[in-house]
Amino acid sequence: MSFWDHLEEFRWTLIRIIGAVLILAIAGFILIPRIFDSIILAPSSSDFITYRFLESASKYIPFLPDFSADSFNVEMLNINMTTQFMTYISTSLAFAVLLTIPYILFELWRFISPALYENETKGVKMAFGFGGVMFVIGCLVGYFMVFPLIFRFLITFELSDAIKNTISLDSYMNNFYTLILIMGVV
Repeated sequence: MSFWDHLEEFRWTLIRIIGAVLILAIAGFILIPRIFDSIILAPSSSDFITYRFLESASKYIPFLPDFSADSFNVEMLNINMTTQFMTYISTSLAFAVLLTIPYILFELWRFISPALYENETKGVKMAFGFGGVMFVIGCLVGYFMVFPLIFRFLITFELSDAIKNTISLDSYMNNFYTLILIMGVV
């Protein structure tokens, strides 16, 4: 293949990836109200599954804090006129990218596999497959373990009784995206 043929093949790879992201972004745009209430804001509720599990585990494991006595109420506020709309759009795009990571890895594999020797193919194929699975597992650990525990600690931490914790939507979303993405990559 010539350089231009490779470039053309890469162009089609990018078009397929962008098409998949756009299709899922449109689906996400339609489903965002449901996704937002049941998935994204779920860790801000004291009855989130992780908190319920830790509450029941704290009865049997003495060094765990008592999560039942430490229920919390989160007040979230929006201080910018466009934040809710921009969060709507960015969340649909973020979920689209998150859900297409395995497909992106597959497309990249399809693009580079013809250039590899037979002995290299097996290792790279395993690395891409393993990488996709580990990314998903990391995101799930970030969502169910890391983010809820960090969020609960930070929202219940008080420097003084005179200071009330009210978080902005921007702050919540930035921490949510960052922690889950970092856990997916790690």
